Amino acid sequence: MLKAPAVKRDEIGLNRHRALTFCLSMIFSENRFALFRIML
Repeated sequence: MLKAPAVKRDEIGLNRHRALTFCLSMIFSENRFALFRIML
């Protein structure tokens, strides 16, 4: 019974980390695309 909430909390943290990583990668890819367009 005590293990279930801890696992759920870990899943939430992992999902948040995954979402943050995805957002950062999107931002960096957008910036890279903008810089590439400026260079052209």
